[in-house]
Amino acid sequence: MNIIEKFSIGGIAFALTPEAKTTLQAYLKEIRRFYFERESGSEIVAGIEDRIAELLQEKCGSERVVSKEDIDEVIKIMGYPEDIEEPEKEEAKEKKSSVKRLYRDAKNGVIAGVCSGFASYFGVDVVLVRLIFVALFAMSFWPGNGVVLTIPLIYLVLIIAMPAAKTAQERWAIKGDDGGVDEVERIVKNGVDAIKTASRSQFWSVFGRACAYCIGIVMIIVGVAGLVALAVGAITGPTWFYMSDIWQDLAKDWPGLIAFLSNTWAKILILIACAIPLFGLLWGGIQLCFNLPNPKWRPGLFLFIIWLIAIVILATLFALSFLPLHYA
Repeated sequence: MNIIEKFSIGGIAFALTPEAKTTLQAYLKEIRRFYFERESGSEIVAGIEDRIAELLQEKCGSERVVSKEDIDEVIKIMGYPEDIEEPEKEEAKEKKSSVKRLYRDAKNGVIAGVCSGFASYFGVDVVLVRLIFVALFAMSFWPGNGVVLTIPLIYLVLIIAMPAAKTAQERWAIKGDDGGVDEVERIVKNGVDAIKTASRSQFWSVFGRACAYCIGIVMIIVGVAGLVALAVGAITGPTWFYMSDIWQDLAKDWPGLIAFLSNTWAKILILIACAIPLFGLLWGGIQLCFNLPNPKWRPGLFLFIIWLIAIVILATLFALSFLPLHYA
């Protein structure tokens, strides 16, 4: 009968074999000894423990028993703190160029993780990247600009072209890091330094929050106004359009277009295709104004998928409406 022992690290409990537990305890003891008297040592140790827990969760999950081989693989990824102290390895590390890989960070994303991936890759705030995409998305629907659907289609191409970061190691690779002890130490120290100097950047923090709030207000106004205009147009527009000379001219020159516009499903799908971006602007504005977290069920991704389905069906109905047999 195999003996299984419980061990908690990074706030997560794991089931380990006795050999795995002994190896992990020895490694953690070495880590704590190394960082005991160093500045921000406790925070660095906590960060390393969280990283180990992340790797163990990815490798073994919450059900499989962690073996000594699993611990050895994790330690190989993490490395020993003494390694980064050696002059030869430190010099080699300085010469080594970081290789970044562009992935979609779906775990921290809203719609498939494209913006999160770009933000991590270029080292900028993800909110800034999302605001840029929202602005471009809104501009693509601006009347008369001639690029309707361009940004949504580009976003769709990015979702297809960019692979998703399925593992923790791939999420670290977006930033060009390997997730070892030295990388965790650097990130923790940067975080502590940022906290120490937070008072200096308080003005810019407030300024950024104010800008986000103003942009959110504009998005809410545009979203609400657009939905109201869409509702009024859906109620009064068809009657006026059918009685106008435009309808008669279209019936003579473009019978396929008349067949398309007369299709009940096409009318419904047109409303859905127009309403979803407006709902997206409204929801994004509310999130910016009230600093709301993104729900686990991903409403942005859900609406985006529905919008894509509506566009595909609309394009199909439009093509079918121009077939000679359809309106002959």
